[in-house]
Amino acid sequence: MMSYLALAQQAIQVLHHLPSVAGALGEGLTSHAIWEWMKKHLHKPEQRQALEKTARQPEEELNWQLLQAYLAEALKEDDALQHELAALLQQHGGTHQEVHNTGDGNKTAQTVGNNNSVTIH
Repeated sequence: MMSYLALAQQAIQVLHHLPSVAGALGEGLTSHAIWEWMKKHLHKPEQRQALEKTARQPEEELNWQLLQAYLAEALKEDDALQHELAALLQQHGGTHQEVHNTGDGNKTAQTVGNNNSVTIH
């Protein structure tokens, strides 16, 4: 199984790709299950505050970093939570990308994650 740090990072990466956490809730996106799991298991006041701030301001990178830290803290303290999140990520944490090019001389790039850059010459 992944370390608690890797689990927290993967969960945040899956959620971070949503256009808006608050807007995505209830729309059937697979990441919704991960968000709901976090709301259910992050109980400390600072953890709840990080969840609320991230939902209100998903464009603020610091909110995601704080949420990841608090999630990692909760996972470190409870092995059962690690197993639950690992199973949930297997079910709902995948990323799928496709590119279809037609013609001559096409150039394509894809990236997943945060703060990536792509240069095509």
